[in-house]
Amino acid sequence: MESIRVRVFDKYINKFIEHGQKDKTVKKCFGFTSRNEMILLQDQFLFVPYTGVNDKNGTEIYDGDVVWDGKNKYIVSRYLSGYILDKAKKVAYQPNNTIWLSDYYYCIEVVGSIYDKSDIKEKVKCY
Repeated sequence: MESIRVRVFDKYINKFIEHGQKDKTVKKCFGFTSRNEMILLQDQFLFVPYTGVNDKNGTEIYDGDVVWDGKNKYIVSRYLSGYILDKAKKVAYQPNNTIWLSDYYYCIEVVGSIYDKSDIKEKVKCY
């Protein structure tokens, strides 16, 4: 079985949990053995999937990351069977204006995440 690569956000403490932390919460979160156990943990934890690509600096890109191309900030969003760079918050899919992450990942860098509330206003003010 292929393992799913995720980053875990704890909704109670509003921060991402590092896999190497020695903490009961982390053991509870990463110690699940079945999909059913993972579903039960979704009240406290948000499991953010890895997109499968890294940015120009080698940083892993996850769903919900805020990325920068030198001019604009985008939010990485899941769409159909891939990921897109979303400049607008909630815009209907437009084939001519869609930027696919798979075509653009090599010239962007991760600057944050939509889940990090501390500076979210700064991250999305370009909208």
